[in-house]
Amino acid sequence: MHNSRKIIQILPFAFEHIGGVEKYAEILNEIFPNEITTIEGGKDFEIFEPVQNCSVPKFWQRNFWKIWKKISRKNTKIIISHIRFSPTTWFVFLIAKAKKIPYLHIEHGTGFLIHRNFWIRNIAKIFDLTIGKIILRRADWVVCVSEAGKNWVQNFSNRAEKISVIYRGFSVLQPEKIQNPIPKIGFVGRLVSLKNLTILFQALKNLEKYPWELEIVGEGEMRGEWENFVKNLGIHHRVKFLGKKNHKWLLQNFYPKIDIFVNPSLQEGLPTTVIEAMLSGVTVLASDVGGTREIPNISLFEPNETSLTENLKKIFDGKNLPKTKNSHNFSLQNMKHDFEQIFKNL
Repeated sequence: MHNSRKIIQILPFAFEHIGGVEKYAEILNEIFPNEITTIEGGKDFEIFEPVQNCSVPKFWQRNFWKIWKKISRKNTKIIISHIRFSPTTWFVFLIAKAKKIPYLHIEHGTGFLIHRNFWIRNIAKIFDLTIGKIILRRADWVVCVSEAGKNWVQNFSNRAEKISVIYRGFSVLQPEKIQNPIPKIGFVGRLVSLKNLTILFQALKNLEKYPWELEIVGEGEMRGEWENFVKNLGIHHRVKFLGKKNHKWLLQNFYPKIDIFVNPSLQEGLPTTVIEAMLSGVTVLASDVGGTREIPNISLFEPNETSLTENLKKIFDGKNLPKTKNSHNFSLQNMKHDFEQIFKNL
C-alpha cells in the first residue's frame, strides 16, 4: 500500500489498557506500521471514566478538538473506530461523516452488554438501540472479530453488505512446558463481574479433595470481593492473586507454567487469552459464549458452577474432554491480507 494519506485508528483507551480490543488494535498498528496512525485515549487526548472501563473524552478541552481539526479528507484515507457504544466512537463516526472520510468500524461484541448493575446494563442497551445501531448500519465497512459477532451485527442492524470477519493474528511461540507436581490452574483478565470467577472458586471448592493451585492475573473492581470470597470458602491458601502483568510476562512466565487455563466469562467477543493459552499448549476450558467456540482445540462448558465442576473433575481424573475442531488460522499474514483487501475497496 503506497499512499501519502494515512489511515487513522482511534481508540477509547491506550494500548497499555489490558483488553482484547486494545490488543487487536495494537496488532493492526504493528502489521501496518507505515500506513496506520493510532490516536489513543488517555495518551493522545484526556479521558475520564464515569463507570470503570467506559472511556469518555474530555471534549471540553482544547487539545481534544485540535486532534479532530487535523483530520481531513486530504490527509486521511480511512478512519477506524472500535466498540460501538464508546463515546469516542460516536465522535469518530460524526467526524468521518462530516468530512466525508471512508469509515471502517471494528466490532468486538457479540450482543448487548451483560452487567450486574441494572442502570449500567440498561443505559448501555439504550445507546445500542440508538447510536450503536446507527454506527453499525452507516459505517462504510464493518469488521467483526468473530462469526458470532457478525451474526449478531447482521441480526441487530439488518446490515447485509460490506461486513467481514477478520480474526486477530497471533505470533505466540510454544516455550518448553514446566511440569508441576500439583496441577496449576490459571486465569487472565479484568477482575469484573462479567468474568464470572465466582463459579471457578465454587467449582474448585467442590473439588477440594483434589490437589490443585490457582493463579489469577489481572486487576479490577471485584478483586477485594473475590479475595474475601475465597477466604470464606476456606481455599485462600491455594489461590494467588498476582495483579496486573504485562503481555511479555504472560507469554514467558505464565502460560508455560500452568496446566489448565479456565475462562468462565459470561460474555466474550473472541477471547484473546483463550487463544494465547491454546497456542501455548495449555489445556483450555472456556465458557461457551460469544465467538469462543470458533477457537480450535479447546473444551467448552456452560457458564455455571455445575458444568465447570464436572469438566474440571474429568480433567483431574485423567479423562479426555471433547475439543472444538475448527480450522481457523489465527495468523498475522491472514489478518494483514484481509485488511488490505478492505482498505483497497474503501
